[in-house]
Amino acid sequence: MSQAHDGVVLGAHVDAPAGSPSAVGLAERDHPAVRAQLSDYLDGGLAISEVERVSRHLDSCADCTAYLATLRRTVTLLGELSTPSAPARARDATIQRALSES
Repeated sequence: MSQAHDGVVLGAHVDAPAGSPSAVGLAERDHPAVRAQLSDYLDGGLAISEVERVSRHLDSCADCTAYLATLRRTVTLLGELSTPSAPARARDATIQRALSES
């Protein structure tokens, strides 16, 4: 028998087919934990066991897979931004001020 807690069914069958009522449950609690690890997952900063756990979750969760795709695209776009530089006058004034305070 399953119990509900914060909208999550506890005691559900993990091996139930996706989309069946008994498939709801344990995997549902993984969404926030998986999403919190996706940046480290992309950067290679997770232990092998965590990579495997996240990968298994992504294999069966379209929502988290879409979240990962969005994160990947965001990282790619941020990497394409140019680094702004300060105007020469501002840079020179900052250097002069730092030298005068030394």
